[in-house]
Order: sequence, then C-alpha cells, then structure tokens
Amino acid sequence: MTNLNYDTVAVAPAPDDHGHGHGRGLTDAGPTTADPPSSNRRISHSETVALQIVYRTLTQELTQPASVAGGAHGSGSSLTDLAATHGDVHKLSPHALELRFATSLATGLDDGAVARRLAKFGPNVIAPPPARWAAMAANYLFGGFAGIMWVAAAITFIAWEPLGGDNPSASTLALAVTILLVIFLQAGFTAFQDFKSSRIMASIDAMLPSSATVIRNGGAHATVPVADLVPGDLVVLRYGQKVPADLRLVRVSGLRIDNSMLTGEADPVHATTDATDPVLLESRNIALMGTLVCEGEGVGVVVASGNRAVMAQVARLAGASDAAAAGDASPSAAAAAAAKPPPTAAPMTTLQREINAFVKIIAMISLTTASVCLAWYFAFLHVRFPRFLDTPTALSTVAGILVAYVPEGLPIATTLALSIVARRLLGHRVLVKNLAVVETLGCCSVLCSDKTGTLTTNVMSVNSVAVGVADAAVPVAEITATSPAAIALTTAAIVCNGSRFDGPASDPVATRRIVGDPTDAALFRFGHMHTPADVAAGADALLRLAHVPFNSKTKRMVTVVGAGGAASESAAATLRVLAGAPAEQVLLVKGAPDYLLPLARRYISADDGTERPLTAAAAAQLARTQAALSARGERVILLARQVPPAPFPTDDDTVDRDAWLNTTLADHGLTVLGLVGLVDPPRPEIPGVVRALRGADVRVFMVTGDFPATAAAIARATGIVTRDVVHSAEELRERVRRMAREPCAAAAGGGKQKKKGDRSTTILTMAAAAAAGAAGEGDEVPYALTPLPASASDSERAGRVYRDAALVLSGADLTGMTAAQWAAACDYDELVFARTTPEQKLRIVQALQARGETVAVTGDGVNDAPALKNADLGIAMGSGADVAMAAADMVFLDSNFSAMVMALRLGRAVFENLKKVCLYLLPAGSFSELTPVLANLFLGVPLPLSGFLMIIVCVVTDLFPSLALVLEDAEADLLARAPRRPGRDAMVNSRLLLHAYAFVGVVQSVLAHGMYFLYMYREWGLAPGALFLAFDRFTPETTNLAQADLDAAVRGAQCAYFVALVILQFGNLLATRTRRASIVTQPPTRNPALFAAMAASAGVAAIVVYAPPVQDLIGTYPIPALYWLVPAALAPVIPVLDEVRKAVVRRWPASRVARIAW
Repeated sequence: MTNLNYDTVAVAPAPDDHGHGHGRGLTDAGPTTADPPSSNRRISHSETVALQIVYRTLTQELTQPASVAGGAHGSGSSLTDLAATHGDVHKLSPHALELRFATSLATGLDDGAVARRLAKFGPNVIAPPPARWAAMAANYLFGGFAGIMWVAAAITFIAWEPLGGDNPSASTLALAVTILLVIFLQAGFTAFQDFKSSRIMASIDAMLPSSATVIRNGGAHATVPVADLVPGDLVVLRYGQKVPADLRLVRVSGLRIDNSMLTGEADPVHATTDATDPVLLESRNIALMGTLVCEGEGVGVVVASGNRAVMAQVARLAGASDAAAAGDASPSAAAAAAAKPPPTAAPMTTLQREINAFVKIIAMISLTTASVCLAWYFAFLHVRFPRFLDTPTALSTVAGILVAYVPEGLPIATTLALSIVARRLLGHRVLVKNLAVVETLGCCSVLCSDKTGTLTTNVMSVNSVAVGVADAAVPVAEITATSPAAIALTTAAIVCNGSRFDGPASDPVATRRIVGDPTDAALFRFGHMHTPADVAAGADALLRLAHVPFNSKTKRMVTVVGAGGAASESAAATLRVLAGAPAEQVLLVKGAPDYLLPLARRYISADDGTERPLTAAAAAQLARTQAALSARGERVILLARQVPPAPFPTDDDTVDRDAWLNTTLADHGLTVLGLVGLVDPPRPEIPGVVRALRGADVRVFMVTGDFPATAAAIARATGIVTRDVVHSAEELRERVRRMAREPCAAAAGGGKQKKKGDRSTTILTMAAAAAAGAAGEGDEVPYALTPLPASASDSERAGRVYRDAALVLSGADLTGMTAAQWAAACDYDELVFARTTPEQKLRIVQALQARGETVAVTGDGVNDAPALKNADLGIAMGSGADVAMAAADMVFLDSNFSAMVMALRLGRAVFENLKKVCLYLLPAGSFSELTPVLANLFLGVPLPLSGFLMIIVCVVTDLFPSLALVLEDAEADLLARAPRRPGRDAMVNSRLLLHAYAFVGVVQSVLAHGMYFLYMYREWGLAPGALFLAFDRFTPETTNLAQADLDAAVRGAQCAYFVALVILQFGNLLATRTRRASIVTQPPTRNPALFAAMAASAGVAAIVVYAPPVQDLIGTYPIPALYWLVPAALAPVIPVLDEVRKAVVRRWPASRVARIAW
C-alpha cells in the first residue's frame, strides 16, 4: 500500500501536532489487513475461564483532576493530556488504526515518512527530570563530615562575637572564615568530581544496547535505535525485550507483558489485539513504554513516543510530588514512585554503609573529645589559670579539635577512586550502572552463574539426532532425510521455530545469517540442511495459526499450522509430511523431554514412519538416550506432533487459546518424532576464570534451567565441578539426618535446645528458620548448620564448607527441601542447580544471603532477572535480554566472563585503597593534630600547632598524597585473600584505629613535638622544662624574652611542628601503600603519582612557611633548613617499623601481631 504523509493527514480533532485525536483520517489508505474477530464471543458455562485481576492504581492516579493529583495546592500534573496524546487508539479497528497513523500493518513506514516524522516529533527519548539543585547543594554543604565542620565554624563565630567582647580577635574571625571557606571548597570539589562521574556514567549508559526491531520499507525487518522510532512505526516485540514506546498491539502470539514498573501489578498480563477495557491504560491491547515482555511475541504500532509516552507523563507527575523527590530521579524510578506509593529508598551499598559508619565514628570521637576539653577548661583552667586562656581562645581551640578530626580528603578520594575504577572497567568493556556497587563485588563470596550464554558461547549447533525411539542417537552428519520419519523430524524443526533467515538467499544454508534464539537458530539451520528442498519450501508456505514461544516454566514451544484455503500444493504436501497423513492442521511441540514425555502416547517408527504406542520400554529407551546425550553435555530437545481432533480456534482470545492448547495436549497426547542433541561449547577461558575465583575464596555455583545431567557435564568441563563424588538430593537428605544425630555443644541462631532420644538438635524459631532458608516453622536445623555469626573468622567459615563431594540438585528437588537441607546445600563447595525456574533462582540467592554470603549473579535471560535484581550484585551479559540488563548492576558488553576476575580485583582494590586513605589521613589529620591541643590544655605547653596550620594539613598537604593512594595498584596477594565480610571487616575498625593512633600517630606526634621543643631550645633558649606546665606563666617576666620574641618563638615552633608533620606523613604514605606486601616486592616507583604528591605537599608547606603574604595572613614564621632536614631523616622510621610488622604478619599469620594487624 501507499504510505501517507503523516504530517499532512487530516485528523479531527487534532489537539496537538502529534495527530492523536479521536477522529479518523479523511484520506483512504488503501487495502488493509482484515479486522480480527471480536473477542466477545459467547462462552459456555462448562468452560473454565481464568479471571485476570486488573489493578486500577495507575488509572485512578492519572485520571484525577489536577487539584487532586497534585495535592492540596494543585501543583501536580495529572495525565489530562492522555486523550490528546493517545486518544481512543485502543478502540480503533486495524483499518482505522492504519488511517489514523498513515501506516500499513503489513509493510510499515518507508524511510521518507520516518525522516519527516522524526523531524516533526523528535527522538523517542524521555527528557531528563529537572535537577534538584537545592537538595544537591544541601547535600554537598551539610552531608557527611560537613556537619562537624559547621559545628566548628559556629563555635568559632560565637568565640568572635559575642564572646569576643569590645575588642574581638581578628584571628578568631579569620579562623571561622577559613573553616567556612574549607566547607565551600570541599563542597565545590566534591560537586566537580560528581559532575565528572556523572559524565562518565552518562557515557556508560549511552553504550548500553538500546535498539528495536521494526517493519519498514515494504515489510523488511530492520534493527534501529530506540530513539529513532516514530508514530506509525511497526515494532516487533520479542521475549526479553523492553517495550520501546507506547504501542497499540495488532498481532500477538502468547504475548505477556509485565506492567509492574507502572502499575505495581505482580503478575504479567495476557496481551490481546482487541480492547478489553474502555480505559486506555487498562486495555490489554496497549503496551506501554518501559514495560517488559516476559513471554511470547507480538507486533504493535507506535502511538506515542518520547515525552508523549505514558512513562514520560508519569515521570512528570511523580517529579511533582514530594514522595518521588525522595527517591531516584530517573524516569523509570519516578514512574514507579508515582504508581506504587509509598516509595522506598534504594538500599545503600556496602561502601555507602561503611562511609556512613566512619562518619558516625569520627563524629562521636570528635564531639566527645571536644566536650571533655571544654569541660576541662571551664572546670579547671578557667578557675585555676584565668589568664592562660580566655573563653574565645578556648572555644577556638575546641573548634580546632573538631577540624582536626575531619578527614577532608576522604569524600574526594572516594569519588575519585570509584570514577577511576569505572573508567578502567569501561576499558575492558564492563559497564557499571552504579559506581558504588563496584566495591560490593570485592565482598563477593558466592557467584551464581547461568550456563547458556554466560559459561558457554551461546553458539549452538545440532550434534546428535535420534529419530523416533532409536537404540542410540547418531551424529548429525549421518542423518539422511529419506525416510518419512526423518523428514517429519527435520521439517518440524523448521516449522516449530521462532527463527528466520536474514541473509541473501544465495548464501549457503550452513553460513546464512539467522535471526532468533540460539536454540531455535540451530534447529532451523539443521532442518533446512537436512530437509528436501521442496518440503522446506512448503514449510515456508504453511499458514501459522498459533505460536506459543518457549518459556522457562513450561519448557516448551507450541506451533499450530494449516495449509489454508488457497494454499499451494507444496504447503499441502508439507502438511501431509508433518501429519503422516492428509490433515487440515498439525500441532507441533518442541521442548525438554522430561516435561513433554508425560504427555506422549505414541512415537513415530524410524523404519516406515507409522505411529506406534509409546510403551514403557519405549519411554525408558527415550530416557536412556536423553541421559546419554546429556552426559556428553548436550542440550536435548524432544520434537513431537499431534493432529488435533478439532480445529484450532483462530480468534484472538488468548485465554481461550491457552486453555484449548492445554486441554488438547492433555486429552489427546503427543506423538514423539525424535530427540535432537545440541552442543553449546563452554567458553575457553571459563576453567581459568573458575580457578582464579576459587583461589580468591569465591565459590562458583551453576544455576541453570537445563537438564541436570547436561548441567553437570558442562559444570565438570568448566571446572565448577571437580570432585569425583557427586551427591544428589538423596545423599543431601542422608547427610542432614546424619548431622542431626551428632551432639552439639549449645543452641545457636536464636533457637532453643530440644532433646529427642539420644539426639541433640537445635529447633529454630520462626525468624531463625526463615534466615536459614526454611519454608515455614517447625524445621529442625542441626547446630552445625546454623548460620555463622557475622564476626566468624575466615578459618571458621572455611571449616563450614563441605568439600568431600559436589552436589547437583534439580528444581523438583528444591520444592520440598527443609531448612536444614537448604542450609546443608549452601555449605557445599561445588554446587549445581538444574531445571530451575526464575522463582527458584531467586530462592537460591535469598538462601545464600541468609547464610551470610555476599552473592553475585551472572545471567543473560529474562528468567535470570529476578535473581539479578535481588542479588547483592547483578551482572548481565551484553548479548542478553533487555530485561536482564535492566535488572543488573553491571553489564559485560562483550559477554566476556573472564572480565569477572579483573572486576573482582578492582572491586577489592577500591576498598583496600580507601582503607589506606583513611589510615593515611587519621594519624596526622586527627591524632597528631589533637595531641598539641591536649598538650596545651592539660600540660600548659604553648599551643604547638595553630588552628590555621591544622586546616592546611587536613585540606591541602594531606589531600595530594591521599589522592595518589587511590591510584595504587592492588597488592599481589589480593586475590589470594578471603573476601571481605561487611558485617565484620569494616573500612574503619578498631584495628585500623589502633594502628593509626597507637603506632603511626604516636611516632609522628613524638617526633613532631621533638622538633617543636628542639626549635624552642635551639633558636630561643627555651628548655622543655620552661614550657611544661607553663600555663599562664609563659610571660616575659618568667622567660626573659620580650612579648614579640615570645610570639615569634611560638609561631616558629608551630611551623617546625607543621613541617615535621608534613614530612613525616611521607613516611606514613610509603608505609600505608601496602597492608602485607613488602616495599621491596611492590616498590613505590610503580605509582609515580606518589612522588608528585609529596612534591606538591612540600611545596605548599614551603609557601605557607616562607611566603610573606601567608605569614601576615595566618601568622607563620620562617624556620631554618635544619627543621626540614631532621624530619626528612626521621621519616623512614615509620616505613621501617611497618616493614617489621608486615614481615611478622607474613611469617606468622596466626600470631597476635597478625590478629591485630589492620
């Protein structure tokens, strides 16, 4: 047909340029496809109809008046524009739909029409929500450590005014302003880093696959970017895809759509081609942008795109509400927030929890210290030595304490570290959708991997064939399609299929490009290569009456074909081949043998093609053939047929159609055509990756929907299973019974002891049973299987792992497992879950998490999405389904599983480097700055370090080295260590604080104070005895020095302390680079940024000490070179002592030194 120019089609009414009014186009578009029969046919009382639950949440929310939807003030926006953007498209007949959008339901748009509409309506993208600048600025200025800084600034301002009296100190005001300046500079730098990170993430998001299949230019299928879709486009929907725009469905085949993103509706809905509700949002012939195709396939016409889609309008509605403002700002999250009130905040990652915990620790210590010092001042100093410190000076000193504790460089270092890792991962074609989850990967203790497409290449080919009930399968090369049975089998492989050729017909069948699922593509190629050409041509001419694509629950695909009223002779002949006799229709099924064999009643004889009863012996032979092929790692597919006793109903009522198929299959059974074995070779890098992950103490499990024997064979080929002994569910149950008979010392896990004869078992409470993986109350879990506490050591956890055998469980085994059996299964070192459903995959993840494991899941299919979403870290393959990539946190663009080792290493390195940053910042940034204040307040020593110099150390001189630590390479043994346990191995724990304060801090403080006293004695003749307990006696009368000289002495001594602290931090920097590795095996030359950072810090210190403007501003004083050289000679003391500690830890890992090592 001729496409009309959609820009000029007369539409009435036309409320906007989109042309989606309620009227019809006034120009006839020519012939159209026939209108489908109405779905409102009479249903007899004897029929059983499944009632579809319809949720009205979205409709009620979006159709309220603006004054209601927007709240009391009427500021929100409701979907009053829905009639303008969509109109009554769900009610239109196919012919009227073609007229409305000037398109063809058979051939789609041409390139000219697409270009004109794209220019008119713009790209199919949702405009980002407006940035919440006020909230972002508040977070930068008041979040994290900034709160402590604001308290310090407030105290300093109070010390200036009103406590400053008639002559307030200008230095106090300067200190307060400096603290404010630090707050704003840190906020600005953090905002700049976040901006750079957001640019990185935006570039990453742009690399995620985002394409759609359309029918254009005379009926040709083409893959185009989603952004290029325009109204009137004919879009093909397939299993696993996101709906790319708002569509009016015109063809469906077993299509089910998950609308939970918008409606919160738990169950997918059957899609239809006819309207099922007067309200557009509730009609099941409308597919909305952002929803997910979870089963089947279909074709729809784009009726709204971009900002006119329902998703965009809901995003605007959600963005106007306070509830949505509390959550994610993305359109999808905003839509979810609007449709599913009340919203819940996204769970924090482990890194976010660690930083929050660190903030609380620092806040508690700093406020406690400041309070003690302030109490000491008012209770003792203010009374005994009133001239020593006035109240404003004391408050300024307390403010200095608060500033000293804050590691200002940590937020910047954190953002920088994650950005660097994201860039490195991007270089390896690994996309990170959330920077903070990178560190979560470093905590991974269990990796649950899908098989097909993840551990294997997902490039399938037919390897073995068994026609009928053969004694054994034969290699595919030995198949000759000369017998009726063989021809029926190969033809069924073509017809019961969702693939199609996409290359030139002149290309050889063996190499021609095929579009479709890998399993379908392999069978499609096999069929065309071994079917006579005339029969294959007839197969293409058959009329497909129904097609139910494969899904992970039924494990089957069903196709019903007929010759049609005006069919060609070849089509009729092919139909006779498939049916074995003249027939009007043939129902073909392919799928998992263990799911289809219970429905089989007959089989086709390989000798003469006749049907014979499927006896018990024949069924046993089929099972043996399946087991033999599965043991070789082949995926076994059974093909079967049925000649329906009654014609298939050709209406579009999907509920009736499914009921008809299920009834027909159950009542009349199937005829087995044969078995086909497909090979999907493991990726060559997988065994090495599995070994590397095991070396990192990460257990690798396989979770697949494939047959247990096939899964076990692939698991052994990839190294996931290495044990000679393989347990089944029965051995698992026996092991649990044996453990239940073993005595235990005490109850655990929140349970109580109960005696049963000579057995001592732990009876879990309801909550404890749920944590152990119980399905309900009353399961008995032996004490040896109760979850270990979060504080359990690595050796205790290693002792819990069962290494004597591997375990292979099927989905059927999981159904009846008790809490004890789940607990025992989760403790196996090698574990394979086969024939699992999506719900069972999710159940496996939850059971492992309940055991205290940090679980990563890799997958590429729709059936993996629930597990990907609920795992601690979901990793999707770039070649996988859109649904899987949407649910995942990371995407391996090249589907290269070997990137897992690199990502794990970087994930662990992120945490290690941030831990090193904390250790570097704490000794000088808090302890060595606190001790001068304590010496001043409690020992009466003139203040060894001024508040200004404290701020310079924290904000400037320590900043450069801390950022250099972020660039440090991982230690060589990083992947030889056990994974970090978030509940036990905190970023800042008591061991790190002990090392920072009791070791490095003490060394630095003692040496820096030594430089202070050396300067006082050598330059001004003031012995330490004259300084200790001086309090208010540090005067010209007691020291024989003029007041100006005393001031100069103190300023110079403070500079000596400051320079010593800066240089001693260089020693701390070299020591902190590694936790265990020696400086010899990991020399600092590997990180040139260290030397640049030290030079920058030394340069800043020199400017602070010697630049006259800075001297006038903050009161510094020039010091001789001796006070630079002596600290430089003493700085190696710290790395030398730390090298001794590291050597002890490496040599005696169980020693007390090793136990308290950070």
